[in-house]
Amino acid sequence: MSKYSIFLLIVTFVLSSCNSSRDLASANTGPNKIDYTGKRELIDYLRGTAGVEIRGSGTDVLVLIRGVKSITTDNNPLYIVDGVNMGRSYASAAAAANTFEIERVNVLTPPRAGKYGSQGQNGVIEVFVRKTN
Repeated sequence: MSKYSIFLLIVTFVLSSCNSSRDLASANTGPNKIDYTGKRELIDYLRGTAGVEIRGSGTDVLVLIRGVKSITTDNNPLYIVDGVNMGRSYASAAAAANTFEIERVNVLTPPRAGKYGSQGQNGVIEVFVRKTN
């Protein structure tokens, strides 16, 4: 039996041992994928995301991506909802995204947020809403 055959046997065993479709889905997701099942508000999507710190509650929320960057200027990330720039206000982004129609949320750290230029210096939160026909 070759090493390749043993590897396939082990992978087949691990995948077949997943009892439910949720287990199988979690086995196939990468390290940056998060299961959003049961989430309701935008803040729920951001909790549990590595590098994201949340302060406050309700609509008075401060979201920090990888900590405070400046003591003199705004530290809020840029919010993009379905490609529309919502500025740095969590309240406007949360209002623009219907909570039950949020498909996914991407958190871009400052190096990856370069496509947004200087507006992305504190990070970017991209919200994608399900399209309804």
